[in-house]
Amino acid sequence: MTKQEEFDKLADEWRDGTAHHSFWHMSAAHPAHATLLAFEGAVPLVLRRLTVDESINWSFLLCELTGEHPEYEPKREGGFAKFDVHELAEAWLRWGVRRGHLTMVSGEYV
Repeated sequence: MTKQEEFDKLADEWRDGTAHHSFWHMSAAHPAHATLLAFEGAVPLVLRRLTVDESINWSFLLCELTGEHPEYEPKREGGFAKFDVHELAEAWLRWGVRRGHLTMVSGEYV
């Protein structure tokens, strides 16, 4: 199994096993989460996954993997943060380009 196939299997397992959770701590408790955190070379693979699956979980995982946050500020309503998952995903993808994990070719991230 290639590294990409191994990652995809783990990513699908995590996504499928946590899709019904609305709280991050529940998604983080899934066994695949710990494996993804320890996965060598995970950052570019997570960024590529984010191009087709904008789940906020990938953004939270990237925060854990990198210790960084993209240039994104959620809207505030009634004291709560309101995340636009598409805008957050785009912020991470731009971060990935700046860090050399992705490139932009003909308007697409690769």
